[in-house]
Amino acid sequence: MAELVMADFEIPCKKLACNPMFGDLRATLATYCNMKSVPYTLVADPESDLDCAKRMGLKTELDTEFETLSIEFPTNDRLSELQTFYISQYSDMDSQYNEAVSSLASQVCDMEGNYDVYSYELDCISSYYDQQHCQLAERVKASLSLLRASLTTPTVLPSSKNPMTTKASRYLSRQAVHILQEWYDANKDSPYPCNEVKEEFEEKAGVNFKQVKAWFANKRNRTCNTKPKRNATS
Repeated sequence: MAELVMADFEIPCKKLACNPMFGDLRATLATYCNMKSVPYTLVADPESDLDCAKRMGLKTELDTEFETLSIEFPTNDRLSELQTFYISQYSDMDSQYNEAVSSLASQVCDMEGNYDVYSYELDCISSYYDQQHCQLAERVKASLSLLRASLTTPTVLPSSKNPMTTKASRYLSRQAVHILQEWYDANKDSPYPCNEVKEEFEEKAGVNFKQVKAWFANKRNRTCNTKPKRNATS
């Protein structure tokens, strides 16, 4: 069931509003309404074009945008807060969706084998949360666009250990990302490269310590792989 938030009641007439019981009745009714839920069949639109494919497309687009901006502005707090907010809200919606599906499954027996009803209600639940995810993504996308416009591209200092990085670069090369991704995949249990490994990245991928630190921090955040740091041996 979707949550129902009840707005302030309109007072129908002054005579009723003057009744000494009106305030208590209004408060009781508001509390009761806020405790109730609205069936997904009333708030979802199964015919909406905001389907799962569009939701995943928006998510992929946002993930890419966050990754790009995180490389450009690795120390920007507002960017980090916006990404954390998006991940948190997206995860909460996924949890609510799973709870709704589980609740519906538990009611199958009460439907007396009418799987058409079950299928329709399941479609409504999926449609409702697809719409919620898309609306969230669109809001975050708009905020991200405003944030990007307000930021100034920082100057990337060249690495003193690698003459290949004497020219400032806004993006990691495809080869650099491949090298970092390869190491991450092989060390998912403790994705925290030590200084020696970072020096190897400098030599092989042409990236500096700051870029490596930002890339791995964002990677762990996006993949929800924030296991406690252990002493790296590789």
